[in-house]
Order: sequence, then structure tokens, then C-alpha cells
Amino acid sequence: MKTLRTSFLILVLSIIYNVSAQDLTLHLTKQSDVESVFNTLNKCEGKSVELIVAPGVYWLDDPDDPTIRMGENGAGTPYAVKINCEELKIIGTDKDASHTVFAVNRGQTQGAIGNFTMMLFRGKRLYTENITYGNYCNVDLVYDLDPSLNRTKRNPAVVQAQLAHCAGTENVTARNCRFISRLNLCNFTGARHAEFYNCHAECTDDALAGNSLYKQCEFVFYSSKPFYATGKGSTFDDCDIYIKTNGTQYMTKATSPVTLINTRFHCDHPIKLGWCKDNDPSICSATNVTLNGKKAKIDNKKHIFHVEKFEMLNGDKQIGNSIFTFDAYETKDTRFHNWHVDLSKPTWYYGTAQDGAEGHTGYVQEQKGARMLIRSAKEGQCGKKISLTAVPCKSAGQGFGSALDQYMEVCLNMDINHLNGYGLRIQRTPQYDHAVVVSLIEYNNGEVTHITEPQKCELYLTPCKIEVATDCSNITATLTHGKSSQTLSATIHGIAGTTMMIQHTGSVGASATLLKNIKPVWMKM
Repeated sequence: MKTLRTSFLILVLSIIYNVSAQDLTLHLTKQSDVESVFNTLNKCEGKSVELIVAPGVYWLDDPDDPTIRMGENGAGTPYAVKINCEELKIIGTDKDASHTVFAVNRGQTQGAIGNFTMMLFRGKRLYTENITYGNYCNVDLVYDLDPSLNRTKRNPAVVQAQLAHCAGTENVTARNCRFISRLNLCNFTGARHAEFYNCHAECTDDALAGNSLYKQCEFVFYSSKPFYATGKGSTFDDCDIYIKTNGTQYMTKATSPVTLINTRFHCDHPIKLGWCKDNDPSICSATNVTLNGKKAKIDNKKHIFHVEKFEMLNGDKQIGNSIFTFDAYETKDTRFHNWHVDLSKPTWYYGTAQDGAEGHTGYVQEQKGARMLIRSAKEGQCGKKISLTAVPCKSAGQGFGSALDQYMEVCLNMDINHLNGYGLRIQRTPQYDHAVVVSLIEYNNGEVTHITEPQKCELYLTPCKIEVATDCSNITATLTHGKSSQTLSATIHGIAGTTMMIQHTGSVGASATLLKNIKPVWMKM
């Protein structure tokens, strides 16, 4: 009878705590077993599996393989490993999570096309303990147990370098784990509910899993919006948050609920705290929250900012003595990324924009590839100079949504029918995450040649004044922000045409660039 009662109690506890007998137990003790172990995990649909991991650094993707990782059929998210099982436990045998490391070192444009991600988990429940999950694309790997396993980051420029996604997952629980990356951390994002206990996370924007409880966890925030959104809500309970951001530290990018309880912010320089830039404080709450040991003041003013589109633009419009044509064009050197324009829809709008462009009004791209052509309304005239003010929505100096060949050009003397002419290119590259590169270019039948070496430019900030001028033998471009300026010049060979052109191949919305004070100067040749 006693045995029967004991068995019944075990059954009840199993139901309450979702404890079930393991269908399979795997052990990982050396790098050479990684491929076979994760191949097995991807073939365990409907099973309950436990993976026991000994201390060590386990590369789930070969960091020395020069092959560029891509998603299936060249699109989507590239993953290092995929796991397919009903329930999974990943347990490190060492109580120090820094001693057991799952590692990758790729990110968007840095060893991969797409937001490279360590792991995709397809299953209902995941439990993990005593493990470090690290994407060392933009972070040095330091392994104290064996310094010979240390590895320098792939690139200092921060790109989307992710850890783990969940698909169809009901619950994730992590205890005493470390999550290391920067942009788009993705600590098992996608689960309906997640709980993190005594964990450590380092991240920049769009990083943390929503629908989550974080209890007695430690965070290092390297930029101002660690969540894109929290779903139904996320709670921090008895946590320590170390802020490396300047200005204002927000919690989310999109308005969504956050709860702070008995949580301590730490910062070694002046900082403001806010829930969200487009703030609705009614869905957020803070109880016993401190900043450097004093009661924290979190911005509770309601501020919902909406982009206003006063005029949708496609086609010709006369402005002053110039005829503006608003259209879009798929440039040759970005077609690899498989994007298309739809000229039946607006390509630009006149109105306001968001983030770094908030408070300004001007012309904003409505489609990727948005192009603006400017011609003189008077016969026999040609463009000699154009000045404008660029107001990037991206506020950290990177200008564009990603380093996938995204750029803006300001060109003069263009023959649009044959795409010949000269101009200035402003481009985001994988080398910099807080700067762009600028160069003077020549168009020759649609092919682009750099006629000056690309230079790093840290002036593409709100506002950035741009001036491009040509005569029959020279082109000069100057970018100015505040009291700082950068000038490029080169020799050209004649005048191809009389059209001015602004071409934008970047993402739109929060990655667009608002343009205002556009002033073409027309002179006879």
C-alpha cells in the first residue's frame, strides 16, 4: 500500500512539474561529437530527450569555414543547428555556466547572409541549466578554464548575430545560464512563455525574449531598447541591470507591457529611464526600483508618436523651376538580395518620420529603391549643384537598416536613359555599425565605379547637410554635421546628362532617411 501511495505521489508530481521519463539521454564531452549529437536531436520528433554536457567550448558551426552561411534556398534565417523533439533538457555538469559554452561566430554580412542564428528548437518544452550560449561574431570569447580556446571576435562592427529561436514551443525554462551576443540576442525567442532564473544576458537592441519572467537575473544593456516588444508582457523580479547606453535607456522599441519589481539599475554616467519612446505608461509598472541605489524615476508621460503622410508621391510634380519625378528603381548591384519595386504604388511620401527623424518634415522613401529625378523646367539648363539636408531615422550614424549593400546616392549630370553620370554614394557596410562609408562614383551604362576610395564617415547624423557640385572637369561633395565636415573631390570626364538623381536602396520605415531643404541650382553650360 505504501508503494502504491508513493507511485501515485510520483505520478502527481510528474504531472505538476512536467517531469517525464526520458526517451533518450545523450552525452556531449568533446567537439568531435557535436555533429552527431545535434543530428540525433533533429530526428527525435515526439520524444523526450536529455543532453548532458561536460565542460568545454563546443562550436556548433565551424568558425574557420570560409563558406558564407545562407538560409534554405538562399533565403530566410541561416541556422547552425536545428532540433526537433517534444521535450528537451540541456544540462551542463559544471555549476559554473561559463565553463560550458555553445559557440558560433557569424552574423548578418559577417560570415552569413541573413541574421545567423545558433539554434532552432521545434518542440513543446525546453529546459536548460548551467550553459553559456554565445554568438562571438562581435564579442571576444574568453574561456578561463583553457585560454588556448579563447577567440577574438569576427568583427567589431555590431550586426544581427542571434542565439536561439523556438517554433511551436509552450514553455522555456533556463536556470544559471549565460546568453552572450549584442544585436538581436534572441535568448529562445518565440515561446508562448519563458522563465529565466539566475541568468546573465548581454545585448543591444531587439534582443530579449518577450512573454517572459526574469528572476534574479543580471543584464548588461549596450543600447537603448533591449526588447523590440514583449508580447503579452515581461517581468523583471529582483534583477540587476547594468547600463552602458547614453541618453535615455528604454525597455522596448514598440509599446508593450513591462513590469519591474525590486530591480536595480546601475550606470556610471548620467542616464534617463523610460519605458518606450512611444510611451503608454498605463501598461507598465515599477515597484521598488532603484538607479545607483536611489529611487529610480521612470518617464511616465504618455507620448504616442505617429508618422504622418501628408502627400503620397509617384510620378511628376513641379516644384519651383524644377520638375521632380518620384519613382523607384531596382539597381543592378543590389538585385542579388531579391527585392522588387511596385510602381503602381507610391514610392515616396511627404510628411514625418520616426526615431532619429522625429520632429522633421520632408520627403521619405515609401519603397526600397525609391528614386527622385530632378530636371530643370527651362530649356537649355543643366544641373551644377544640389544641396539638401538628410535626416536618418537610424540615429547611431549607420544610416541604413542593414549592411546588405544599402546606400543612398546623390548624383548630378545624369543621363537617365543610359544611366551615365557622377555622384556621391553613402553606404552602410559590415565594417562599421556607428558610421557609413562615402565615396564619389561614376555611372557607366548602369555599372558603378568608385572614383575615390570609400572613406569612413561619422557625420551621417540628424541633421546632415549634403552638397554635391560639378563643373566640366570636377566633382566635389561635402557632408556637414554640426561644426564637422568631410569633403571628397575627383576629376570627371565631361557631362553625360542634365538630370539630378537621388537613389535610395535602403529599407524603409524605421530605416528610411527623411530629405528636406532640397535645393537644385541650375546654370547654363
